Amino acid sequence: MSDDSANLDRYQNLPFAVEVELGSVAVGLEHLLRLREGDLLRTDLPAGAPVSVTAGGVTVGAAELISVKEKAAARIVTAGPRGSDGRP
Repeated sequence: MSDDSANLDRYQNLPFAVEVELGSVAVGLEHLLRLREGDLLRTDLPAGAPVSVTAGGVTVGAAELISVKEKAAARIVTAGPRGSDGRP
Protein backbone atom coordinates (compact mmCIF):
# COMPACT_ATOMS: atom_id res chain seq x y z
CA MET A 1 0.00 0.00 0.00
CA SER A 2 1.39 3.41 -0.96
CA ASP A 3 1.74 6.25 1.54
CA ASP A 4 -1.08 8.13 -0.25
CA SER A 5 -3.41 5.13 0.08
CA ALA A 6 -2.56 4.73 3.75
CA ASN A 7 -3.28 8.42 4.39
CA LEU A 8 -6.58 8.22 2.51
CA ASP A 9 -7.64 5.09 4.43
CA ARG A 10 -6.78 6.84 7.67
CA TYR A 11 -9.17 9.74 7.00
CA GLN A 12 -11.95 8.27 4.86
CA ASN A 13 -14.37 7.83 7.79
CA LEU A 14 -14.10 11.41 9.03
CA PRO A 15 -17.38 13.32 8.74
CA PHE A 16 -17.50 15.83 5.90
CA ALA A 17 -20.22 18.47 5.64
CA VAL A 18 -22.04 18.39 2.29
CA GLU A 19 -24.36 21.28 1.44
CA VAL A 20 -27.24 21.40 -1.00
CA GLU A 21 -27.53 25.01 -2.16
CA LEU A 22 -30.87 26.28 -3.40
CA GLY A 23 -29.55 29.78 -3.96
CA SER A 24 -29.30 33.10 -2.21
CA VAL A 25 -31.50 36.15 -2.01
CA ALA A 26 -30.46 39.72 -1.30
CA VAL A 27 -32.95 41.53 0.94
CA GLY A 28 -32.79 44.77 2.85
CA LEU A 29 -32.74 44.81 6.64
CA GLU A 30 -36.30 46.17 6.73
CA HIS A 31 -37.58 43.24 4.64
CA LEU A 32 -35.59 40.78 6.74
CA LEU A 33 -37.09 42.12 9.97
CA ARG A 34 -40.62 41.87 8.52
CA LEU A 35 -40.33 38.20 7.50
CA ARG A 36 -43.17 36.10 8.85
CA GLU A 37 -44.19 32.48 8.65
CA GLY A 38 -45.55 31.77 5.17
CA ASP A 39 -43.55 34.53 3.43
CA LEU A 40 -41.64 33.49 0.31
CA LEU A 41 -38.03 34.14 -0.54
CA ARG A 42 -37.71 33.81 -4.31
CA THR A 43 -34.43 32.83 -5.93
CA ASP A 44 -33.38 33.24 -9.56
CA LEU A 45 -33.27 29.46 -9.87
CA PRO A 46 -36.10 28.12 -12.05
CA ALA A 47 -38.39 25.63 -10.29
CA GLY A 48 -37.21 22.12 -11.01
CA ALA A 49 -33.67 23.21 -11.95
CA PRO A 50 -30.75 21.26 -10.46
CA VAL A 51 -29.26 22.66 -7.25
CA SER A 52 -25.56 22.75 -6.39
CA VAL A 53 -23.98 20.21 -4.08
CA THR A 54 -20.87 21.50 -2.34
CA ALA A 55 -18.32 20.06 0.07
CA GLY A 56 -15.58 22.10 1.66
CA GLY A 57 -16.65 25.12 -0.37
CA VAL A 58 -16.15 23.24 -3.67
CA THR A 59 -19.02 22.33 -6.00
CA VAL A 60 -18.94 18.54 -6.30
CA GLY A 61 -22.12 17.98 -8.31
CA ALA A 62 -25.73 18.86 -8.93
CA ALA A 63 -28.94 17.38 -7.60
CA GLU A 64 -32.69 17.54 -8.01
CA LEU A 65 -34.82 18.16 -4.94
CA ILE A 66 -37.24 15.34 -4.14
CA SER A 67 -39.38 14.14 -1.24
CA VAL A 68 -38.66 10.83 0.49
CA LYS A 69 -41.00 9.76 3.30
CA GLU A 70 -42.09 13.39 3.74
CA LYS A 71 -38.48 14.60 4.10
CA ALA A 72 -36.58 16.75 1.62
CA ALA A 73 -33.82 14.89 -0.20
CA ALA A 74 -31.37 15.59 -3.01
CA ARG A 75 -30.96 13.07 -5.84
CA ILE A 76 -27.54 13.48 -7.48
CA VAL A 77 -27.85 14.14 -11.22
CA THR A 78 -24.19 14.98 -11.94
CA ALA A 79 -21.12 14.25 -9.86
CA GLY A 80 -17.70 15.82 -10.00
CA PRO A 81 -16.37 19.36 -10.02
CA ARG A 82 -18.33 21.82 -12.16
CA GLY A 83 -17.08 24.74 -14.19
CA SER A 84 -18.35 28.29 -14.04
CA ASP A 85 -21.00 27.39 -16.64
CA GLY A 86 -22.46 24.77 -14.26
CA ARG A 87 -21.35 21.82 -16.37
CA PRO A 88 -19.27 18.96 -14.97
